[in-house]
Amino acid sequence: MAIRPPVGQNDDRAEALRKGYPLHPELIETLMQKTSTLENFQQVRGMLRLLARTVAQLWREQPGDATAIHLHHVDPGNERIRLEVATKLGRQAFIPGSGLTWPAPAPRTAKPWPNNWIRANLRAWRPTAP
Repeated sequence: MAIRPPVGQNDDRAEALRKGYPLHPELIETLMQKTSTLENFQQVRGMLRLLARTVAQLWREQPGDATAIHLHHVDPGNERIRLEVATKLGRQAFIPGSGLTWPAPAPRTAKPWPNNWIRANLRAWRPTAP
């Protein structure tokens, strides 16, 4: 596997990284390709929101090995990033707890046990020694 391009071919990767630093060119290219087809993502605004949330997370965590912001730094485990992507994709069903409705508790029809019954039974209960 060649590290450098063949003689006569231009390798623009270093220049692209220099121009877009701290954002890695592959991150920008992937986000542009993936978000350009989404109707609800608002393309540039959506990308900027996603990048802002990613940068905020990196700023909080300050990983020692992050020399540039790569695609793998867009963490779907981060709730704000996951919500951004899921809501814009119309995938609210994939957000835990979204849209779930719990049934109302049943009305209480049984009378609670009288306190004297609880006290009498607690006195009668004695733990057994091991």
